[in-house]
Amino acid sequence: MGGQTNNGYSYQGFIYLDTNVFSELAKHVQKEGLFSVEALKVYLIQTKMAIALSENHLSELSSATRLHWSLALLLTYLPSVLIHSAKRLIDYEIEAYPQSPENMTEKLVAKIILFSDLGDIFKLFSSDFVLIAREKQRIQSQQISDEHERLSKHFLPDKSGKYTRKQTESFAETMTNEEIHNLHLPFLHQCHQNHIEINYKNFKGLWLRAATIFYKYYLGKRKPKRTSDLADFSHVYYLPYCNLVVMEKDLCNILKQIKRNHNILENVQLENITFVRDILKS
Repeated sequence: MGGQTNNGYSYQGFIYLDTNVFSELAKHVQKEGLFSVEALKVYLIQTKMAIALSENHLSELSSATRLHWSLALLLTYLPSVLIHSAKRLIDYEIEAYPQSPENMTEKLVAKIILFSDLGDIFKLFSSDFVLIAREKQRIQSQQISDEHERLSKHFLPDKSGKYTRKQTESFAETMTNEEIHNLHLPFLHQCHQNHIEINYKNFKGLWLRAATIFYKYYLGKRKPKRTSDLADFSHVYYLPYCNLVVMEKDLCNILKQIKRNHNILENVQLENITFVRDILKS
């Protein structure tokens, strides 16, 4: 299932780009013109994919005012869609439980971006909607920081004094349960009252976000230098529902490790920014 893009081409899935990829593409358009991304357009049409633009992208690109016109041109030229918030995605997963939600390629789309939307997309980057999205992302990053600080005191290494991959499932379940508790407490009450055991992997975005935090900061023995470092995790919710994900190298490598060791991204192709650069050169 899918839909029709701005050119009338059909799409059956999504490509999700790191915000830095959007910036690089916009600069490419500024310097070389729209035709310089024609190879990417052909690739998207041939693979029946549309670029997924989230509120997190808009938030992070809002301060890059010199790129807004090029970004608007890019998004109305390439097959692109504006997708719903991560909270809406989680709502769909809750509604469908214990099954996985169906037709997510359709449900996630808030708006198909058309040629005629050029002016509206340009204005969107500085709209009240984006101001709200920026605040949501800031709050979410602070919450992740607080969660990390709290869990690091209570979620301890194994007997050897080291964190291991085997602990990923337990950590991800703990974080996912807490997030559902904050967003959908009646759902948890209903499951407990009816003695329904919860499969937390059904909440793919939440589970993946937690696993990514565990791999980066616990297995990777790193610490977030500042709250803004945690903004990347706001993108992770969407990735299990995309066909192709292009992230910066470090996050891409972490996601590939998770894909190898856990059945959460088995249908997702993971690439870094070199992938897009190679398409543009073809």
